[in-house]
Amino acid sequence: MDVSYVGTKGTHLSDTRNINQPSPSGAARVLAGAANVNQVRPYLGYAAINQYYNGGNSSYNSLQASLRTNSLHGLTLQASYTYSHAIDDVSGDVPGNAHQDAYRAYLEYGNSNYDRRQMLILSYVYNIPPLSQQRFLKAVFGNWQLSGITSFQTATPINITLPGDNAGIGGAPYRPDLIGDPTAGGGSRQIWFNPAAFAKPVPGAFGNAGRNVVRGDGLNNTDASLFRSFPRILRSESSGLQFRAEFYNIFNQVNFSTFGTTFGSPNFGQATAARDPRTIQLGVRLFF
Repeated sequence: MDVSYVGTKGTHLSDTRNINQPSPSGAARVLAGAANVNQVRPYLGYAAINQYYNGGNSSYNSLQASLRTNSLHGLTLQASYTYSHAIDDVSGDVPGNAHQDAYRAYLEYGNSNYDRRQMLILSYVYNIPPLSQQRFLKAVFGNWQLSGITSFQTATPINITLPGDNAGIGGAPYRPDLIGDPTAGGGSRQIWFNPAAFAKPVPGAFGNAGRNVVRGDGLNNTDASLFRSFPRILRSESSGLQFRAEFYNIFNQVNFSTFGTTFGSPNFGQATAARDPRTIQLGVRLFF
């Protein structure tokens, strides 16, 4: 058994920001209809100007534990557990990292896109003992092996966005206001998170909802394989025949993967797609 702490700290990470975002006074003129966006930008004659710079920060802290057994009555088992938290203000490689408000990039600091609080992974191989040493029963029920991987993982965050140009700066990855508990009444396909917890900000304002304040669906999945070996099938020591039955998502667990995250859209707050259902694959392998 092994238990350890693992942590990382990132500074000066690659990021981008729009250095040609209109000032609040210029944005007010746009919203009043007195000017268009490009007439009030700091660098006139240009649209958005994305500057690459090294200003991102990240933090990761985790407790990691693992346990392994070797051939315990035919069972080999490895269990790994992680309890962690990842925070940053930029999760991906540039380009593509944009801030709601380029003048207040620090407000992007929140749960990382890949933040997954808990993970339990079980992998196992079990050589099934024969029911009897009687020759016929041993020939039928011997040389069976069961193996699999079971994963239990909590959800990663999903970011809520607001369409349009509410702040009058020409468009940005806007977020709405957070006015309630986004988890209230959620958890079903039709209402994964509470859409009433969000509201459109007043014109000229940026939403107060933080980045990645909602969680998607976790993962509950088991992939298993059942093998039956017939050694020396061709009267050769190295030959054999193997029957394989492989089951992916064997319990047919529904794990949602995509969600309506655009405020005001018809599917806002709903789970819109799921991971693959159970798949069964059968095969025979001859080796010599």
